[in-house]
Amino acid sequence: RCQWYGITCSSDNQVERITLTQNRLKGTLPQELFLVTSLTSLDLNSNNLWGTVPPEIQYLASMRQLVLANNVLSGSCPPSIWALTNLEVLNIENNDLTGHIDEDSGIFDLTKLEVLSLLGLNMKGSIPTQIGYLSRLSSLDVSLNFFESTLPTEIGLLSYLRLLNLSGVGLMGKVPTQIGHLTQLQVFWINDNLLSGQIPSEIGLLSKLRDLGLAKNQFSGSIPFEFSRLSEIDYLDMSDIPKLSGSLDGFCKNVTVSPTDTAVQLGGTPIRCPCCFEG
Repeated sequence: RCQWYGITCSSDNQVERITLTQNRLKGTLPQELFLVTSLTSLDLNSNNLWGTVPPEIQYLASMRQLVLANNVLSGSCPPSIWALTNLEVLNIENNDLTGHIDEDSGIFDLTKLEVLSLLGLNMKGSIPTQIGYLSRLSSLDVSLNFFESTLPTEIGLLSYLRLLNLSGVGLMGKVPTQIGHLTQLQVFWINDNLLSGQIPSEIGLLSKLRDLGLAKNQFSGSIPFEFSRLSEIDYLDMSDIPKLSGSLDGFCKNVTVSPTDTAVQLGGTPIRCPCCFEG
């Protein structure tokens, strides 16, 4: 079996990794899979797997990476997944799975997680203060779910984050100023929510940002002057924010990439930075 396609074994011939991405696999997850307790990685991304995720998945206690993304798995996301406390990567995005997340959810026991993607599921509930427990995260994508909550200040504890996508989840209230603590962020998307108040100037502290999406919210006031510090931005989307005022002159004068490479969406119209570029 160690010679089979997609199988990687340890030095003592125990199956450690199964990687069968984009292999046109069809059917349900076989029960026999959960007898391979030596597994540390299971990647079945982009196949045609259907049915539920069996509770027996909890037997894979050594699992560090679980990727079931881009299939047609359905039913409730079993709490037994949260028992896999050695997980570093959990990606179950783009399935028909349902579930509820709140302060009592076992997902916050996965404190070794570095990558978490629940994009495009049918998750409901909230983003509670316990999000701060997942302090090792470098990538968090829970976009296109139904949380309808505020964004807690504890988001600022995720200091290793490089990608944060909270688009289209029903966020309300203000963006906490603690967002400025995420100084490793390169991609930050909170488009298509119900966020209001001033856009926090602390976003200007995120000097590594390359993609910033704030569109389709209810922000008011002026565009923070501190945006002029975001010299690495490749794409900035602030379209469809009717109450937002101000200009991006300071921002455009300080981008270090060519203005032909820096796209800005403001008021629904894509523009290019109008400043002169030297170099």
